Formats: sequence, C-alpha cells, structure tokens
Amino acid sequence: MSDYSFNPPPTRRVAIIGGNRIPFARSNTVYAHDSNQDLLVAALQGLVDRYNLHGQRLGEFAAGAVIKHSRDFNLARESLLSTTLSPDTPAYDVQQACGTGLEAA
Repeated sequence: MSDYSFNPPPTRRVAIIGGNRIPFARSNTVYAHDSNQDLLVAALQGLVDRYNLHGQRLGEFAAGAVIKHSRDFNLARESLLSTTLSPDTPAYDVQQACGTGLEAA
C-alpha cells in the first residue's frame, strides 16, 4: 500500500447565467452583409440587456465561431468591447469545428 494520497485541488463553482442567440434566417438573406462580430455583438448585448449586466465585470467571456475569417482575430474580445459589459472582463475565442459551443461552455 502506498503512502501517497492524491489530493485534487479544490474546485471552483462556475455559473452559466444564460444564453442568447440571434434569430434563425436563411443563408444570404437578412444577415448577408453582417460580419461575425456584428452577429456576436448583437447576441451578447441581448444577453447583457436580459440579465441587466451593464457595466459588470464577468469572470470571463468565451465565444467561438465554427469558421472565422482572418479579420476576426480576437473575435470575442473585440465583440465584448462593443457592448456595455465592463471592458475589464477577460474574453477569449474558441474554434473547434463541431465542438465550439461545448468547448466554450
């Protein structure tokens, strides 16, 4: 029998406060001229409005897109800065084919 005992680090509680999305639309219709950032800002600002998070600093903000353009460097951070959340909220991108949403959560 070994003297070694495994003591995992204490876990931190995490909360997913809610979700938001833009309405579904057919390809090349109402969103045809909107960028990934435009769409993410609309979804994120809707979440901020719904939960009255204006000016709040969150623990972190993770977002992703299955396919991003090279101009979408740091999409989550740039999008967050266009909302009324505190600019001190850390933000990062996730891009993982079909697993983007699951990885972000």
